[in-house]
Amino acid sequence: MRFLLHEWRKQITYFKRNNFKNLQKARGVVNTIAFFVVWGYAGYFIANRADKTAKETGIPHSLQVAKQTGSRYITKWDLNTGETEKIDVFAELAEKEAEARIRALEQRRLREEARQVSSANNSNE
Repeated sequence: MRFLLHEWRKQITYFKRNNFKNLQKARGVVNTIAFFVVWGYAGYFIANRADKTAKETGIPHSLQVAKQTGSRYITKWDLNTGETEKIDVFAELAEKEAEARIRALEQRRLREEARQVSSANNSNE
């Protein structure tokens, strides 16, 4: 038995009319699942990017957020002891930047030494 396109459309329309409530429920379930999948993945991606940035720069994520929001101090709370410690954001950032600068200078020095050794080896051959 062959159906024409018009017949298919009529059948689909009848089906939608007869099963409207069930279709609405199914659509709600699908939309809910899609919402959590999309936003869960987005949150996972953002958190990973923040962690990667913290690892690359050596500056903890909490300090980066405090810098962006303009906070002068952040409070560190120890879960085990319940002690709180107030951390000066600007001092910590200055310390981390100094460490990063020293690391960069050390890497540059090592690259320069390696370049000199390789050029000395090339000139001896």
